[in-house]
Amino acid sequence: MKKLNQILLIDDNKATSYFNRIIIEEMSICEKVNISCDGEEGIEYITSKEDSFKQELIYPCPDLILLDINMHGMNGFDFLQAYQNLEPEQRGDSVIIVLTSSQLEKEKKKIASYKDVKEFVNKPLTEEVLLALIKKYF
Repeated sequence: MKKLNQILLIDDNKATSYFNRIIIEEMSICEKVNISCDGEEGIEYITSKEDSFKQELIYPCPDLILLDINMHGMNGFDFLQAYQNLEPEQRGDSVIIVLTSSQLEKEKKKIASYKDVKEFVNKPLTEEVLLALIKKYF
């Protein structure tokens, strides 16, 4: 299995983010896990520049973004709208997976309307689901 460079978790529930981070770290599937507590913080992170090994500033471009929809502040839909407006070099080749506890068909249809979202999965995130996602997209 390919080891990812970076996963970005965007969720306002600290317990959920902590739980998801532990799963990811125990599976040793990526080099770096970052957590943002809402969509605005996620966009700020994605549009920030960080030092690369070549001593130049580059955008972080997470391989995988796990996005909650229902958050305080900038929610997941607001994040997706802002994400669509980013420059291609800021978005990179990130795979966005929406994590949701919603069973509403209306909400699922809205999620599916965003071309950047590959799919959505129900919470809680499990090792089996994460492994299947990595096999499918990487």
